[in-house]
Parts: sequence; structure tokens; C-alpha cells
Amino acid sequence: MPSPISAWQLAVFPEPALLATPGDPKSRQVALHHGFIDEILGPAMRACGLSQLHDFPADSASIVPIATTRAKEIVWKLAELEFRFELLSLDRRASTVSRPQECARCFPGGFLMGVPLTSGKDGFAAGMPSERDPFICALARLMRWSPRPPFIIFYADARRDLTSKDQEELEKAVTAHYCQTFYERFGRAAVIPMRLEHELTEIMDSCADLRLL
Repeated sequence: MPSPISAWQLAVFPEPALLATPGDPKSRQVALHHGFIDEILGPAMRACGLSQLHDFPADSASIVPIATTRAKEIVWKLAELEFRFELLSLDRRASTVSRPQECARCFPGGFLMGVPLTSGKDGFAAGMPSERDPFICALARLMRWSPRPPFIIFYADARRDLTSKDQEELEKAVTAHYCQTFYERFGRAAVIPMRLEHELTEIMDSCADLRLL
């Protein structure tokens, strides 16, 4: 089971006295959680040259400088890919069938991988409700899972002359139903789409993507 926040803090930033106290219940708990976290983060840490979690925080001299906008782009891409694969996993569990093509229709270009940075300003991240509406409706069609979704979602395609208020209500209903269903199926909060606000003056090439992600 995932460790609580306090356990993560103890494992990543342990007090030396606790680790050096044999037989102490709290010391054993720290060691247990440290092993749990090392199992998850260990490979990534060692790939970055950190031999153990005790090396947190990394020496500032060893951190490669990176522009704030580039950091936002990397975080956005990680979150966007996570959202897409969470949607794929949720749909498979809720519908009991694998429907990657139907899931892909919820995104600009109709694909799940190879996400361009321009997707940080369109699709679910578009600024205008009318621009988001086709993708919200595609997700609504996908979300006709059991138990029956709210009426507004189930009949999202019944009429396409939606007013801006109708679009807003549908978007709120889809968002709430998606997040609630994800929590009920997986027991945690879902990752949701984010928007890149800054101007995309430089698009990362595929090689840079592979190195950074």
C-alpha cells in the first residue's frame, strides 16, 4: 500500500538517529518505508547518478540548468501522457473491452502517443468552449459506462445546436463523472488535462523528447 506523506518524508529525509537505533519500532517503520520507496524510485535515482535516497536533495551543481518554460513543457507532456493512458485503462475496466481507437478520438489528431506540444493549447486545453466541445462530446460518447451516466452525458450527441451554457454544463458533467468514476475504479484522484499558457516558440524534437522523458 502507498505510504502516507509523513512516511515518504521519513524515508526520503530520515533522521540519522532513527536509522541507527536497532530495535526501535519507529526505526523499523522508517526502514520499511524506505525500502518501499527505493523499490519504486531506485532505478530512476541510480540512472541520475544518485546511489541512494539519502542523496536528496541533489547537489545544485549537478543539476543541469533548464528554462522555466521548458520545465513546464516536460511536466505537461508527462501529465498529458499519463492522462491519456489513464483514460485508456479506465475505459477498458469500465467497458470491459479494449477500445484504443475510440479513446484516441478524444484527442486532436486521433492518436494517443507522440503528443506534440501544440496539444497543450488545443483539444481539452483549448481556450474557447466551442473548441473543446467536439472532444468533450467524444469523451461523453466513450463514457456510457455502467452504471448509467448522467442524462446530459448519455444524450450528448442527441442535438448539436448547443448553446455556450449547454456546452459548459456538459463539460462540468463529463469532468465530474470522469473523476468520480476513476476514483471509484482505482481508489485515487485522476490526472486531468492541463494547458500550456506560454507561447510555444520552440518545439522539442523527438530526440530531445527521448532524452528528457
